Amino acid sequence: MEIQSRPEATTLILTLSGRMTMLNCERARDAFLKSVEQEWRRIGIDLSGLKYMDSAGLAVLVEIVQLARAYGARVCFFSVPPPVYAIIEVSNLHQLLPLARNETAAFQELTVPASSLDPLEGPQDGCGPED
Repeated sequence: MEIQSRPEATTLILTLSGRMTMLNCERARDAFLKSVEQEWRRIGIDLSGLKYMDSAGLAVLVEIVQLARAYGARVCFFSVPPPVYAIIEVSNLHQLLPLARNETAAFQELTVPASSLDPLEGPQDGCGPED
């Protein structure tokens, strides 16, 4: 799995590509932790380049959400490819993970005041690949 980062104003974008498996998924968590340790509080994670993700990768996405809360950061996963979204949906995590259709929608999700979000609800704009 490849991980690239780029700043966009007050948001850091992490781009994951390749295969996210039990052999490498900790790299995504470590990249997120490095980002929050560098004081980034809005982090968008672009999943468009992921070709495959196993259950260990899915567990890391959940862990990233938990870490974001612990650090007072906001995170949003976006541009989720259909095969990866299918794993998220069949695991019934599409309602828990902050997902957005694309980068523009992710920026909107990340800039909504946190007090107006229900932490148990996912975004309401239809962020699945078929919505």
